[in-house]
Amino acid sequence: MKGDAIFERQIHMDIVQLLKFAAVPGVVFFHCANERRTSPREGAFLKRMGVLAGVADFTILIPPPPSMYLGPVPAFLEVKRPGGRLSAAQEQFRDDVMAIGCHWGLAYSMPDAERLLRSWGAIRTSDPVTVQARRAAA
Repeated sequence: MKGDAIFERQIHMDIVQLLKFAAVPGVVFFHCANERRTSPREGAFLKRMGVLAGVADFTILIPPPPSMYLGPVPAFLEVKRPGGRLSAAQEQFRDDVMAIGCHWGLAYSMPDAERLLRSWGAIRTSDPVTVQARRAAA
């Protein structure tokens, strides 16, 4: 496995840990495992089942502030290695979800991801908890 892939996977796992430890109550998140290679036949089957090219790595449903009577705010987080570029399908997905009012962000590092999650209200803003700080304390 190439070093860039390992680095990207580590960011993914760190995002999961950050959300587990610091998400505001009610946040629901999951990783969309769209990156696997398949045969043309399996790919066609998955497409018929609703798999969509370009979907972001993480889907995060963020509860609205208590004063608002709205449903959860959908957010999508794409993770790329430093220097990585979005595919045309990823750009289209970004444009589509942002056009309907969803959050969408691109993280090249764990600090990028933490900044985005905090700005969206997905993780606590007081008493910051970082993955690096938890690792140092362990």
